[in-house]
Amino acid sequence: MYGDNIIFLEFRTLILSDNNLMGKKSRWILGILAFLLLVFGLGCLNYTKASGLEHHQEVARRHNLPEPGPGILYGGVGAIIVGSGMIGYVIGRRG
Repeated sequence: MYGDNIIFLEFRTLILSDNNLMGKKSRWILGILAFLLLVFGLGCLNYTKASGLEHHQEVARRHNLPEPGPGILYGGVGAIIVGSGMIGYVIGRRG
């Protein structure tokens, strides 16, 4: 019984301490990655749904890039969802 309390207190100290897995440097790195992921997702959405879709298709054909399609659209939506979740996590862990 006494040993269980020690393990619980050590676990609680690990979780509540400032030296846990999410340090200040890790938060910055994760925040930057999340921001880049958001920018990528917005770029994908702009590429697939922006006005002047014909222009995007023409440029894609000229530069041998994939034409705007559902795969790029869903990839952009997924990148925005994951990036915004990561930013929320970083902001929430700050306090």
